[in-house]
Amino acid sequence: MVPLFSVLALALDARISVRPTGPAGQPRKAYICAEVTEPGRFGDRNRVVGAVTIREQELTADGRSAASCRSDPQPTSMSAYMSNLNVMVEYRKKTMRVGGRRCAVAIELMRECEAVALEWGYGATYLNVYEKNEGAVRLYTSKLGYEVISEPSTQPRAREGRPGPVGPLPAFRMRKTLVGAPIDGVVVPTKLPLSGQQPNRPLLRRSALE
Repeated sequence: MVPLFSVLALALDARISVRPTGPAGQPRKAYICAEVTEPGRFGDRNRVVGAVTIREQELTADGRSAASCRSDPQPTSMSAYMSNLNVMVEYRKKTMRVGGRRCAVAIELMRECEAVALEWGYGATYLNVYEKNEGAVRLYTSKLGYEVISEPSTQPRAREGRPGPVGPLPAFRMRKTLVGAPIDGVVVPTKLPLSGQQPNRPLLRRSALE
């Protein structure tokens, strides 16, 4: 009989995987997934508890898409853009183990995205986050080192059929310069790892991402 503590320990181990998607020759896109093994009625089962998307997208210097600045066209370049970070509620505050390291699922998913961006040849990653999502704003700025490059408008947003402007929810646009990325011929120095994480984490092999 397996001791109860062994089952609980197994449930807290997570695996991070990269799943490329989309046709060859198109802007690259990949899903980063976090899975855990849970005990079930008919045996252990694998369960996806978190995911995030990274893709290549044409962006302006302040993180806007070409479509969002049609009234004021700006130069764009292909960039690494991350979106749709989501972790199941019951796993958001749990400390997991990935490869023997203690970590939070959301942080590990984002770090894997950054590793993918470096493998794709990008020196920075971009993302948008709704202003009202205060937990995500703190995660990106305080724990992951993202900088705000464009703040949301202070003009209030109205719903359809009500007075006031109608449009997307106010959002911050953010960017992070990646560790190990060359800038003007100089390699960005390695930052101190988060608590419980090991420095100099190896990058994923390119063959697994393309």
